[in-house]
Amino acid sequence: MHYRLTLFLLAGSLTGETLTQLDVTRIVSFGDSLSDMGNIDDAPVSNGPAWIDYLSRDHLGLGASVASLEEGHNYSYAGADTGQSSDDLPTPSAAQQIELFAASDGTLSANDLVTLWIGGNDFLNDADNPTPPDTLYNRYDAILRRLIGLGARNVFWGLLPDPGLLPPYINSENRPAYSAFAANVNEKIRALESEIEAEFPDVFIILFDYHTLQAEIVARPGDYGVSDPTVEIPDNADVSNAFLMPDGVHPTTKGHQIIASDAYQTILAALADETSVHSPGIMSFEMPKSGEATLTFATETGQDYVVESSYDLSNWQPLSGTLTANSTSSTFTDSSNRPPAPKKFYRVRQSSSE
Repeated sequence: MHYRLTLFLLAGSLTGETLTQLDVTRIVSFGDSLSDMGNIDDAPVSNGPAWIDYLSRDHLGLGASVASLEEGHNYSYAGADTGQSSDDLPTPSAAQQIELFAASDGTLSANDLVTLWIGGNDFLNDADNPTPPDTLYNRYDAILRRLIGLGARNVFWGLLPDPGLLPPYINSENRPAYSAFAANVNEKIRALESEIEAEFPDVFIILFDYHTLQAEIVARPGDYGVSDPTVEIPDNADVSNAFLMPDGVHPTTKGHQIIASDAYQTILAALADETSVHSPGIMSFEMPKSGEATLTFATETGQDYVVESSYDLSNWQPLSGTLTANSTSSTFTDSSNRPPAPKKFYRVRQSSSE
């Protein structure tokens, strides 16, 4: 059984003015220990699953994120950086990970969500002499162009965290320089994102601002249900309510859950801002004053679909029974939306046996 997830976001007063779609059947991941699901040491660098697994399973309903060495599509390796492999770990860089993917899986498509979160080790490998931001810009540019050349059209790209907020560096006299490094790199990432999307109009890049999320957690840890992440945790300590592991760098699995939730909200917000559709399935929406919302979505003849709705993006309820498509498009009317709700979200799931 496999699932095809179409996120169909309708925000505001259900006028249809902000209707957007992201049609995803697979997540392909490239990165370092933040995203590694077991390519190094057969497990995430945490006390449980990483954010990418929570995003894929719990938020997008696409199943577990499986390491590429276990025949999955997560090519992230702990210790990886943007350029060269580490001398003491069998760690392919981001560029090398992409070539491993190309040799194994081949190509990407508009139905793939590509996640790219890399660059932390370009600082951590030598904090006082990190990879220059201009060099990182050039490497990111080459990485993105290679992904686009392989067919990537939807890219989720994580910004760098602020190393100056991590326990190993927060009391360093060089902390301002460490924080400035990340801010400089993130500024270049934002500039490159704009340049790439201008050059490739059919490419949709979603920037994930972990830098800001990290600062918010440091400022208000209680709001996130975690202890102060700037305080070092002793080895073998209970980390059930911690955001970071005792190494002071890697998130706990609870931290990864927080990251995944914010990543999902980032995707939805990006969809709400988009004015074009970056997938082959075109969806339309109509709603008269009565409030009955009518959705039309691309289908494959003989495939089964279920329309779901939510008022808070967390709790989803099926609106339809199983709809078996008999043509290349299907229509569903939500009669329960009378009178019109002030805000409502829809998604369409397709399931089929293989």
